[in-house]
Amino acid sequence: MKIAKWCAMGMGIFLVLAFLAALISNIVFAHQFRKTLARLQVEGRPVTIAEFKPAPIPVDRNAAPLFGKAVLLLTNKPVSTAIQELSRLAHENFTLGPRDFSENKRNMLMRLIEEPENKALLAILRQAAEKPNYNAQLEYEKAPAFRTPNFLATRQLIEILSLKAEAAAYAGKSKDAGQALLDGFRLSYLLKQEPLMIQLLLSVASDRIMINSLCRITNNLDLPADTLQSLETELEGHLDDTAFVRAMDESRVITALAGYQILLNGTYREIQMVINDKGIPPPIILLYRMSGLLHRDMAVLLTLQAGIQDKCRMPSDKVLVSLRQNPMEKQIPVFCPISGIGLRALEPVLNTKARYEAILQVTRVGLALKRYKMAHGVYPDALTYLEPAFPGKLPKDPCSGNDLLYRKEGEGFLLYSVGSDLQDNRGAEPNLKSPSAPYDIAWKSMR
Repeated sequence: MKIAKWCAMGMGIFLVLAFLAALISNIVFAHQFRKTLARLQVEGRPVTIAEFKPAPIPVDRNAAPLFGKAVLLLTNKPVSTAIQELSRLAHENFTLGPRDFSENKRNMLMRLIEEPENKALLAILRQAAEKPNYNAQLEYEKAPAFRTPNFLATRQLIEILSLKAEAAAYAGKSKDAGQALLDGFRLSYLLKQEPLMIQLLLSVASDRIMINSLCRITNNLDLPADTLQSLETELEGHLDDTAFVRAMDESRVITALAGYQILLNGTYREIQMVINDKGIPPPIILLYRMSGLLHRDMAVLLTLQAGIQDKCRMPSDKVLVSLRQNPMEKQIPVFCPISGIGLRALEPVLNTKARYEAILQVTRVGLALKRYKMAHGVYPDALTYLEPAFPGKLPKDPCSGNDLLYRKEGEGFLLYSVGSDLQDNRGAEPNLKSPSAPYDIAWKSMR
């Protein structure tokens, strides 16, 4: 009896001490979390929806309603047969140009471009490209369940516009081809004004689609020199870090802090969905929330996420070196599952940014090479001959910090960045059959 009594007393004391320890740690870690939020606000980083939400834009300056109108033409049933066929053709063949099509498919493309419904769709995109701003007026207050734009349909619109440019080039209409390319790049730039990570990645993908079309077009057709200059100037504006910084604000306010509220007040199932580990037993979930470890985890996530945001403002070559020397996973303390999930998703954005900047710089210098040949009849022996075209400074490789690699090949040239792996693969292109094979970010011009 005495042993049972002492065991019961011991268990009671243990539970009391455990409760006190959990209470104290909860208070300490909650204070640490509040201090982290206060520090972020002092640093000018949004931590509330009100601080993060974009300011309204006058309708006459806003491209979003026109984007929405074009998306409805693609998605509202019944969809026009002509629009449906052009969209399918663009999506299935976005890595090809009209010269690579079969004769039947090429004839179908030229016919579809002239259909009244597709002309109306392209006219809407032309209007949207002339607007200076983009704000889809999303209901951010309902985060994380607010409705976002139709990203698949928006990508299809960019694919259609790139195919329009290539169709015009195939028909020898260089001015129309150049205008369609400019419209595509301007629409891509507008998309990243909505401070969502997924919208930013859509903009990056859209630029790649248009750049691929540009390379194919210039392999077969000389665009006017002033068009090449306009394209180069447009792409220079795409190098702005602001979109990446704002996307990191979204990951903090919408993803992290809205997720924190679910973890703090949600049911066991809701917490499992956020942590994404169905193997965590309920007592551990309860301990995680009641002991204050959730507060600690969020403080770690917000602190390290701010570090990633700061890296968005740094030169990409310095960032890539930093990531290799001190990977983010080594900076995450034990028992911080939310930090692990969140940071593993964000760190690759820095590699995406480096590759994106490399694509833009390779394209800008490639356009300058095209203009040089138009003026002198041949490509230069070295990139230094292009310095007059870049009064500030000849663009470097954003990934390595060194000069872009260039050589003349036959009647064309090979221009490339070593990419985020920092390995010179002699201008190797991505291998679709072996995605893990090393490659560079290159423009291989055939003429």
